[in-house]
Amino acid sequence: MLEVNWTSTFSCLNCDINNNETSVSSSKMKAQKVHLLIEEIPTIEQMKKSLLDLYDGWMCPICGLHDETFNHVWTCSGHYDIIHNIRDKTVNHLLTWTLEYNDNIQDFNAFMALDIWDISYDPNVFTFIDLIKGIIPMSLSDLLSS
Repeated sequence: MLEVNWTSTFSCLNCDINNNETSVSSSKMKAQKVHLLIEEIPTIEQMKKSLLDLYDGWMCPICGLHDETFNHVWTCSGHYDIIHNIRDKTVNHLLTWTLEYNDNIQDFNAFMALDIWDISYDPNVFTFIDLIKGIIPMSLSDLLSS
């Protein structure tokens, strides 16, 4: 069973809200994060649900080989360089922030060995797609708090 750090996940969803006031921009940001979490981005497969006659038979506009599902958006070979760049920047930011707040972290190999850096879809392990959705796995949380 996959263990999620729900406190951190919901904190991530709540953005940087420090008070009870809500602005249009914070509402839009929260809505976007929820859409990622529930895999509701405007893919062709999502559009088929409401306009099947119009989109029936359409494939991914980038590779043309697969249905454009939520997971395919992130794993499409046409997005390879972009997604790997995003992943690498995420790794760098997390390492920078981690060292800024906790310079006692010794095991960078364990950090890099986490499944969350894998750009694939696997329902049995956390991958980078889950991190994109805003789900914080306990394995990452435990490593960062050690």
